[in-house]
Amino acid sequence: MHIKKKYIIYSILLSIFSLVVILFFFSYFKVNNFIENAFNNAFPQEGIENPYHLFLQTYILSLIIYVIIGVVLIWLWRLLIRAIKAKVSPSILNTLKILGDIIIIPFVAIAYLNKFEALSGTLIGVAAIVGTAIGFASTTTVGNLIAGLYLIVSRPFQITDYIIIPDMSTEGVVREMGINYTKVDQPDGNTAILPNSGLLNKWIYNTKIVKSVNDNDKKNSYFHKIKKKVSIVYSYPLKWACFSDDSHKECVKAIEITSNQFETKLLESVTWFIVTRDRFHRTYQMNLTVDDSYQLIDLTGEFMNALEANYEEIKIKDSVTNV
Repeated sequence: MHIKKKYIIYSILLSIFSLVVILFFFSYFKVNNFIENAFNNAFPQEGIENPYHLFLQTYILSLIIYVIIGVVLIWLWRLLIRAIKAKVSPSILNTLKILGDIIIIPFVAIAYLNKFEALSGTLIGVAAIVGTAIGFASTTTVGNLIAGLYLIVSRPFQITDYIIIPDMSTEGVVREMGINYTKVDQPDGNTAILPNSGLLNKWIYNTKIVKSVNDNDKKNSYFHKIKKKVSIVYSYPLKWACFSDDSHKECVKAIEITSNQFETKLLESVTWFIVTRDRFHRTYQMNLTVDDSYQLIDLTGEFMNALEANYEEIKIKDSVTNV
């Protein structure tokens, strides 16, 4: 029903514009027609032989030109939106469409109305007041809007990417990227709704890794480009801290046993290294690699629980052996 109303409105506007164009060409090229005579008699101007032709050139012709410019700008904006359609969510596409209409249509309308000298001063005053009011009322919203557009263009992360934001104590899979907010599905089952303006100033770790391998088959020749196979994996940097007094061999053994237990769930063998070491703690980092980002939501917790259990079991066995 909403779509039908939209097409009805478009049809009415197109009919009005077509009528204006037809009347313009008819009145401009048909000398001494009834419209011209009626207008000159109703609005005579001193020193101007044919006020109607001046009116056509100044206002009607410029109206047609401005409308065409507006339609072309909207068409180009929609074309740009289609180009990024596969990279953003439907909600962002709808917001960008509305944003383009809100900016382009008033701009073209004000540019045309500015030709009326009697209205130019009023238009400037109204535009200044409205702009100031909107600026004070929606500073945060505008900031999120600009930040959202920047994130869409710069693309530090995309939908289904697993990201880690330490400053916000947030991590998880990006479910939706909106103009104002970004939604992230977290391992605890909740969804974090993050303002885009805050994300610009935060350190973001994206676990996605894009790998490309040359596909050198027999079909490739000098005249054929070498094809590249692209695969996307997600490598999570899981950190585990032990006391410095704990045995390094026991820690490594626990990591290896746990890695073997999760061998079927991981794409690659777990790699590890010591990240930090001080008087009290020794921190290990283990890289868990999967091909589906949503696997990491449950996998990280399961791996850590199994790692702790294996480590405690190893410590108990070693203590019994030493006794």
